[in-house]
Amino acid sequence: MLIPYHELIKKYDIKVSGILHVGAHECEELKDYLNGGVESNNIYWVEGQEVLVNNMKNKGISNIYHALIDIEDDKEATFNIFTCNDPIIESSEQLIFGPFNMKYPLLKEHV
Repeated sequence: MLIPYHELIKKYDIKVSGILHVGAHECEELKDYLNGGVESNNIYWVEGQEVLVNNMKNKGISNIYHALIDIEDDKEATFNIFTCNDPIIESSEQLIFGPFNMKYPLLKEHV
């Protein structure tokens, strides 16, 4: 069972003043971060899917950026988007589709 973020920081008395969240999706963790004492203006979100970034901006998330994180700067990258009828297995990756598809056969790659 996963322990929510705000419970972990309370249990271990961790003081968090800011967060960089890479792979923001729809900022589902926002409530946990706020419950953990982090101010919304100190949460920075990075998401590779531009449509999700625009959706979150329209919902009032100000510190969200459309970008991919890689070991090299200014490198052109392929960004794979996968869909599935199961919302628990939703993903987008810079990784090669093959091995991921073996682990999650219900995923379908968008081309």
